[in-house]
Parts: sequence; C-alpha cells; structure tokens
Amino acid sequence: MSVNLENLLKSIDKLEEAIYSAELKLSQGKKNSKYASRFDSYRRICDMQRRFSEEIFYLKAINNKDEIVRRVGLINGLSAMILDDIRNITTQNEQIRNKYSYQDTYNMN
Repeated sequence: MSVNLENLLKSIDKLEEAIYSAELKLSQGKKNSKYASRFDSYRRICDMQRRFSEEIFYLKAINNKDEIVRRVGLINGLSAMILDDIRNITTQNEQIRNKYSYQDTYNMN
C-alpha cells in the first residue's frame, strides 16, 4: 500500500482553506450563527483527519494495510462530505442573494 502522506496532508490543508473561504464568503464580515457551528465541526473533522494521517505513519511501519486503507477511505469520505456541503451552502446563498438583488433592483426602477 503506497500512501503519499505529504499529498494527504496537503489535501487537508486545501480543505481547511475551502472551509475558511466559504465561511468568509457567507459571513461577509459578520458572524453567521446559522453556519458557525457547521464550520466549527468541519474544523474538528480536519483535526481528526490529521490525526488519522499521523497514525498512518505507524500503520505503515507495522504493515497494517487494511487499517491504512480504512483510514484513507475515512479521510477521503469526510473531505467529500464537507466539500459537497460547502458547495450546497454557498450555492443556496448565492441564489438567495441573486433573488433579492434582482428584486431590489426591480423595486428601485
């Protein structure tokens, strides 16, 4: 089982950047309580993914391939879940913003 741990950790870094970017986009400078707990849980999941990544070092040393595959699968699955949710949240908010922006423009004429 060949797992590139450096790439795995970089992917978690990118996930954390996506979380931070989405949080900034949605909050627009304000603390958005509607999503704050979600983003907090995403950050905790990233911490857990980092622990899983660190454990893979040990698992490689003892050649526990089944557990390595399990941990990589968990990391990938959690990342996909978070990214899908971020996409859904930002898309919904963009649609809402566009709807109200259009109405505001229409009412101003």
